[in-house]
This record gives sequence, C-alpha cells and structure tokens, in this order.
Amino acid sequence: MAGGGGALCAELCATPLIITVGLRTLIEQQLAAFGVALRVEAEVDSIEAIRRLLISGIGMTIMPVSAFHAEIRARLLAAYPIEDVNLHRILILARPTAEARSAAIDEVEHIVRAEMQALLQAGIFRMPAGDADGFNRPRPVKKPVPKHRARRGVSTFSGR
Repeated sequence: MAGGGGALCAELCATPLIITVGLRTLIEQQLAAFGVALRVEAEVDSIEAIRRLLISGIGMTIMPVSAFHAEIRARLLAAYPIEDVNLHRILILARPTAEARSAAIDEVEHIVRAEMQALLQAGIFRMPAGDADGFNRPRPVKKPVPKHRARRGVSTFSGR
C-alpha cells in the first residue's frame, strides 16, 4: 500500500476486488467523478461470505471498517484507509415527520445517536467531509390543525 500505510485511488482501482453489488454501485458512482472504476473480480452479496474468503486468504474488498472491526482488532485482517479520495456512504435514521413521537421511537433514536457518537469518538467511523456533526435533525414540521367542525351535534377541537 502507499508509503503512509493507506491505499491510493490508483492502487485501489488496480486491485482485484470481491465486493457487494450495493457497495460497488455506491463506490463506482463516487469514483466516476475521478474518471476511474473498480476492478471487480467477484460480486458477493454476503458480507459474511466475503469475511470468510478474506480470512482464508482469498481476495481483497472495500467495506466500512465497522463490518470487519473485530477481525481487524484480532489481526485476522489488515485494513488500509483510502488516502486520496473521500469514499463514503451516509446512513440515516428516517421516520415520518408527521407521526406522533413515542417513547419507543425516541429511545431507538437515542440508542442510534449514542452508538454513532461512540464510533466517531473511537475513530471507527468518520463523517464525510463537510458534515460537521453528522446528526442533522429534521426541521420541525407543523401539522395542519383541523378546522373546527361539528358532527352530529358534537363539537370537536384539538387540545394542542
């Protein structure tokens, strides 16, 4: 790999890779801006299958570091950052803005945010350039308040 321990884009594109279809699509879209493409030897849509191939000494791949974190820490696999291009994927926690919040939804959001923050602080995950905190909250959406109307002699109104 490059002198600094990382991989350069040219090395990456010359290396035969085993990769998932989804990551191939994502990475090739980003590499297109540089006028280069991956050299894919095999598409395998199972991270576990790719893990087993790599551990047995077959092939190289591009994956988020979190996919092989345990194997990297155990020195079963070596990982090299890609130095001269910023390849990234953005994952989101999405939910309808118009739905009422619930304690369960709030707890899931809290857990996901805490885990992302821990991964960021541990250096296991990093946000793409230009995304300072990575946790952009959606703007509050005001629900339309139903107009006061009467039904069968019963008045209804929103108490909010």
